[in-house]
Amino acid sequence: MTVVPVPVGDRYAGLAADDPPFDILCGATTATVTLGASVPHSPYTFLTSTSALVNARFSEGQQQSCRVGVVTGTTSAPGMQDRVSRPRRLETWEVFTGRNPSCREDSLDRAREFRSTADAILALKETGAGGIDVLIDDHHILTWYWQNLDHLAGSIRLPDDLAARYTALERQDGQEGAWSISAFRDTLQLIPAAISIEPYAVLGPPRSAALIADFSRFLTAEQLDRDSHYTQLLRRCFGRQVDRTFWFLMDFQSKVRDGNPLDLAPN
Repeated sequence: MTVVPVPVGDRYAGLAADDPPFDILCGATTATVTLGASVPHSPYTFLTSTSALVNARFSEGQQQSCRVGVVTGTTSAPGMQDRVSRPRRLETWEVFTGRNPSCREDSLDRAREFRSTADAILALKETGAGGIDVLIDDHHILTWYWQNLDHLAGSIRLPDDLAARYTALERQDGQEGAWSISAFRDTLQLIPAAISIEPYAVLGPPRSAALIADFSRFLTAEQLDRDSHYTQLLRRCFGRQVDRTFWFLMDFQSKVRDGNPLDLAPN
């Protein structure tokens, strides 16, 4: 097995390529209704919703601006919402704007796009033209980044320029008067903004339909051989509640018949 790193913004182009660079796309990828009509995907592996990570300038009821950031190629980005989910998105965004008067209904549609969550988080620190006040992303992704912000460069692989910016902040920790990474993290707040519900799944390009079907059978079978390490890994990555959701979904899918009615169709 070969693991191929795929930037968030390149995932969907890879799925649609004539010669896809991967056979299975793992990770936090939302299986939207429209996407499911184009490429095969597994049963939903877990569910999350979006949240908003905001800076100190955006303390609720006192904010002066609402510059929104999203990650390119995610379902939070402008134009990426399915039509069936758009009414729900607008309804919940209206609730968010009702609590935060500086935001407008079109603030999300005019959001600034970033190449990654790590890149967007640093923009929350900026006060100039390149800065943002609100970062919309999946709740569990934002939670993980906020919890690991003070040692992010050593936790995940970052582009050299981005790693250097985080490392520089980390080195300032403990220096009097310096804007350190820990001080920056303390200015951030995670607030509810359930603009959409994100069902994750494992996807593949059209050529991998049979492979995705086999993977789906693995997920939905009674996995008696799953050891405690597997469960601990899920809980560490996604939390106990999402872990329960995963097992519920898998148990439900395991009761769905696997036969292919097309095999019984008359010639």
